[in-house]
Amino acid sequence: MIRNLITLLLALIIPLVHAQDSSFSDQLSQLDNQIKEYEDKIDQLKGEERTLENEINYYDNQIYLTWLRVKETQLSIEAKEQELIELEEGIQEFDGYIVKLGEALDRQNELFASRARADYKIKVKDPWRSLLAATSLSDLAARAKYFKVLEKRDRDLIAKMDQLRTDYRKQKETLSLKRIQVERLQAELVVEKDRLVTYQSRMDQQRKQKAYILEQTKNNEAEFQQLLAQARAEQAAIEAAVASFKFADGKEVSAGEVVAIMGNTGYPDCSTGAHLHFEVRQDGQYHDPALYLKPYTDTNGDSLGSGNWDWPMTDPIITQHYGQTPYSWRYANNFHTGIDMYNSDNSFIRTPLPGTMYTGQTTCGSSALNYVVVDHGGGLMTWYFHVK
Repeated sequence: MIRNLITLLLALIIPLVHAQDSSFSDQLSQLDNQIKEYEDKIDQLKGEERTLENEINYYDNQIYLTWLRVKETQLSIEAKEQELIELEEGIQEFDGYIVKLGEALDRQNELFASRARADYKIKVKDPWRSLLAATSLSDLAARAKYFKVLEKRDRDLIAKMDQLRTDYRKQKETLSLKRIQVERLQAELVVEKDRLVTYQSRMDQQRKQKAYILEQTKNNEAEFQQLLAQARAEQAAIEAAVASFKFADGKEVSAGEVVAIMGNTGYPDCSTGAHLHFEVRQDGQYHDPALYLKPYTDTNGDSLGSGNWDWPMTDPIITQHYGQTPYSWRYANNFHTGIDMYNSDNSFIRTPLPGTMYTGQTTCGSSALNYVVVDHGGGLMTWYFHVK
């Protein structure tokens, strides 16, 4: 009876879970197909000529793609939460039936033990008295047959109890597995919810980036191309300087010593105003200068820095961070390789560490771009571009 109840319980729970899974699965499959479609569109747009229209189209597709991923993640979270609810409800009922099954087994064990003791007295302690009390041969045969029936009944009962014990053990193992599945789902939900926050943040950033581009270009193609050309020229000039610079006629400098004065060299082809483009390179590879510079907040409230170096300028205004920024759409790979800053009242530039200072110049379109590099040893160098 109890076995039948457990089987019925499972029969009721499993189809409901599968039906729910099927519904979520269909929706997730549709979203997955849309995501692939928009990934292909974005890849295609990457290969097209950079125009303002294409750029805005690119961001529109990026925003929609991220929105699809938000919906996919939300749906996945909903599916997992539903599965978790059903599992926990099933476990609660399942656990109750297992308890009842255990209680039934205990009762049957007790009844069997009691009956076995009674049978033992009849069959073992005084079997001959029962047989001698027979009044005829037929009665004797009947009594002997009765003992055989008792033995068979006991064997059958023992077999059934063994089967119940086996079922009980298996159901407990199944329950244990279900609880493990609950723990796995709970861990997956944490990951999914973190992913959702990431996608929502990314979508907000993409929307801002689109707004930045429209604001900076005034929604004008000519302005877009001019800003793009300036950034490309600056990036190409910086990489050319780093790749071709010959370290000769260096000068030893101390930490905090002035090594240059802020300027606007490279204008108009790769600079739009006086500023310092500061880079940190290790073995030729650029690194985030904020990881080396001391924490600092400029007068506009822009905070940056987590290291222990002094800043190369006193009280600068930070105009562009390292990496992806509101202006980095202009550069290759949407990446700015240094930190831009300026100070109209104090234009002196100082090295944060001692080393050997070198000066250089490279072409940037039709303009000349001046720079200083300080070699600090061990492959570590600081670069200062657009100096006078």
